[in-house]
Amino acid sequence: MVSASSLFVLLALSIAALALLIVRLKTHASIALILVAVGLALAVGMPLTKVVKTLESGIGDTLSFLALIMGFGAILGKMLDDSGGAQQIAQTLLRKAGTRNAPWVMAIIGFIVGIPVFSDVGFLLMAPLVAVVAKHANMSKMRVGVPLLVSLHVIHCIVPPHPAATAVTGILGADIGSVIVAGVIIALPCAALGALYMCYITRNEAKGVASLSAEQALPSSVGAQRVLPGFGITLFTVLLPLLIMVGKTILEAVLPGASALRPAIVFLGDPFTALLISTLFAYWSLGLARGRGLADLANLTGDSYRQIANVMLIIACGGAFNAVISESGIGAVLGHTLSQLDMSPILLAWLLTGLLHLAVGSATVAMLGSAGVIAPMLHANPSLHPVAMTIAIGSGAIGFVQFTDSLIWLGKEYLGLTMGNALKSISVATMLASILGLCGALIVNMVL
Repeated sequence: MVSASSLFVLLALSIAALALLIVRLKTHASIALILVAVGLALAVGMPLTKVVKTLESGIGDTLSFLALIMGFGAILGKMLDDSGGAQQIAQTLLRKAGTRNAPWVMAIIGFIVGIPVFSDVGFLLMAPLVAVVAKHANMSKMRVGVPLLVSLHVIHCIVPPHPAATAVTGILGADIGSVIVAGVIIALPCAALGALYMCYITRNEAKGVASLSAEQALPSSVGAQRVLPGFGITLFTVLLPLLIMVGKTILEAVLPGASALRPAIVFLGDPFTALLISTLFAYWSLGLARGRGLADLANLTGDSYRQIANVMLIIACGGAFNAVISESGIGAVLGHTLSQLDMSPILLAWLLTGLLHLAVGSATVAMLGSAGVIAPMLHANPSLHPVAMTIAIGSGAIGFVQFTDSLIWLGKEYLGLTMGNALKSISVATMLASILGLCGALIVNMVL
């Protein structure tokens, strides 16, 4: 029987090995996670006949919940991109708010576009817009682009149906509608803080800003010859899965427990059903209603699936790592030990996730790894609320963006930043948003 102290040492060595494989040896995160999971299983004395079954169980349990959710979300993002819906949202917001407020507009665009789109994909999607707005408005791409990047990152970490946020919600047993409501309420000021910080450190650029029409602010590929979908229908399509899932939570709260409608509401409000309904609606609103054929939609669907293969494998292997932590007893022992520390569990969840993010360079890996360790604490401490712990883990993943994270390299290259400016802007802005998210998680735990 492995002692508690030995289990802690093995977990620490596993995290160190994960960081070494991903950061120093440039191993793909999925391979690194599987190798470390196997090594940890063998180190704790797990029987060989049980190792593979534990890994398969972790992968299966994770993907059984997330695979189709990720697929439907990818279709929504692809439809938003291909139809020009993202450009319509950008054009409308720029026209309403004016180019002088471009940092704030870009933060709002990131908040909306980021709901169905992965953060890196969303940034690449809007990168041409960043360049054109910055040029014509006489602003640096840093002033315009970093608020977009921070907003996308915040949504990615704490608002379902993003895969990592959805997975943590399931692992901790939180109500997904409540997580969405709390996540959106907290994500708004977090994204705004990123924009505010960028406006502050680039305040001298605000002088002499040129006026720019919404049409001029868009890439030339989105010109008058391309008819964009309406702003209202596009926004409704993007927000539909959130509206369904939040509606389910609200109706569950107001309906009597014996209501005959409750099973139907639970079914329709499940993330799987909500995203399926939203995907079918997007096929019509952003596809069939605009003259696209069924064959075109089938091709778009196939393209969207290819985009999520990388993330899906990482999440699946993260589930395998979590299964080993749980099956070996590390999670239960660590959760019990951490719950005895004179530290807020919310703060502990935030800090653990942040340090994992710093070590492995992936917010998704950090969130899944932290959730596996933190979950037993919920059973040991009934005063903790799963929604608050979910937000805390997501908030921890927002910050600690340094050299190990591809996000900083993506922003550095596409915004033309020096490494010093990338750290000064992206790292600091995400860290401020992370701290504000932690404060939000503490408030949620007190209120709920």
